[in-house]
Amino acid sequence: MSSTIQNYWFNEVVQDILKPEVNIVFIVDKSQILEFPQIKEKIQEDYPILKQYKSEIELRLLLKKKVNKIIVIFKNEKEIPYDFLSKFVVFNIKHLFNDIFSKLDYEEVLKFPMEIYQIFYENYNKIKESLFEKMSKAETHNFLRNLIPDDYIQQRDYVINIKSRIKNLTTEERKDFNWWGKVAENIGELMYFLDNFNIDDNITKLKSELNDKFFNFIKEEYEDLIYDTGSHINSNLINLIFGGRKKKKAIICFDCMGFEEWYIIKDFLESKNNLDFDVSYSFSILPSETKYSSSAIFAGMVPKSIKELDIINQIHWKNEAKLFKYNLTKNFNFKEDEIFFLRCLISDDLSISFDNLTDYNAVGFVFSFIDEISHSRRRINKNKLLKTIKLDLEPSNLYEFFKSLIQQGFETYIVSDHGSIFSKGNGINVSKELFDNRARRYLLSNSEILLKEYNEKINSSLLIQFRNLIGSDYLLLLSGDNMFGSKMKSGLTHGGISIEEVIVPFIKVVKK
Repeated sequence: MSSTIQNYWFNEVVQDILKPEVNIVFIVDKSQILEFPQIKEKIQEDYPILKQYKSEIELRLLLKKKVNKIIVIFKNEKEIPYDFLSKFVVFNIKHLFNDIFSKLDYEEVLKFPMEIYQIFYENYNKIKESLFEKMSKAETHNFLRNLIPDDYIQQRDYVINIKSRIKNLTTEERKDFNWWGKVAENIGELMYFLDNFNIDDNITKLKSELNDKFFNFIKEEYEDLIYDTGSHINSNLINLIFGGRKKKKAIICFDCMGFEEWYIIKDFLESKNNLDFDVSYSFSILPSETKYSSSAIFAGMVPKSIKELDIINQIHWKNEAKLFKYNLTKNFNFKEDEIFFLRCLISDDLSISFDNLTDYNAVGFVFSFIDEISHSRRRINKNKLLKTIKLDLEPSNLYEFFKSLIQQGFETYIVSDHGSIFSKGNGINVSKELFDNRARRYLLSNSEILLKEYNEKINSSLLIQFRNLIGSDYLLLLSGDNMFGSKMKSGLTHGGISIEEVIVPFIKVVKK
């Protein structure tokens, strides 16, 4: 749907809910209409906390506290304690929804996905004054079915196909590193399709089940990746790229690019019709944060080993160039004047012309525009992120950059330090010494006792020591979709355990 449309089908629902201007609102939403992303986003501008009702005891305890701007969602009115019915504002979404499509059958409308309700709304408004009575179920169905565009059906079929691929993967007995790489690629493609085309398909349960299994994989098998020099973990990528016969090679790291973000970049590059891609995967270094994982990429070693080097005084992205040159001169027989490295926002910001790269045999770049977008806007979600990436790519010379590298004979690879996940604050505020402001899904300390105190407060977290990966420090890694900070906060972040954050693209760019 075009973003220029102002008269959205859900405007009346949102306006009615926000009209009372009270701190606490009860909403009966049997059909989960409030889960529609655009409705949820609009409501959360005024009511950041949407709480699903679980039990009367929990509800009464919650309301005894001083709560500010909260909506409690019930499946039916019978769940609401009798004495609360007269005490708080109560809305039934069914009644609000009925007002929008008053001459259509309510149950029949709900059988269709909400992302095409705007089409229904616009066409229904054109004829509603001519309707003398309410349509029957059959009449409603036929009216709505004829409004569905052909490309929507194709998109739906594509989503079903991706979900089928993921389901087939889950039936495979062997769930090793490569299996997880395939899962990440397919989940990324599915999420890209849903977010990019605003397709309403709830995959929360699917993601939750896979991430629960991934949690156990990280706990039991993840560190084994570092013992195999051929495994796809970020500390091995330089070896996989530059090992073997010496030739001109380029490595381009897109900071904060998961598989979902890769698909929007892939669409842009493929639209020029001259590049193709061999797509694989790599595991980010945990914690999935730039200073650890990006440093590991360009140093070709794990953070524990980087810390022991004399050439740097700390692990920081500012040392990427130094680590890249040190690694290639020491381990791959390159001279320092053959190597070029630059971190910048995107290819338009390069301080060197593309043609001058031919003077080098090994080039490394980090483009940080995805990371900058992710962290620059409060409550940005993946849908907004993809739209903004697309807007940034359209006027860029990124395609010309890759085309130039290929034409100059560079074997060219795309990598990423980590992905990101949309997270909500868990209400636990911690010292800034324990976490990074941009990566709010992990804590790091040399004190296991200190992290145990936080671990006991959290439902979904892993307290672990990757002694051979990052050294003697302890990590508290969050899973699920929560992050440290106020419950009023939400947004894209990283550092924890999820498929989206940890498994990232590893791609060879080839000419068609």
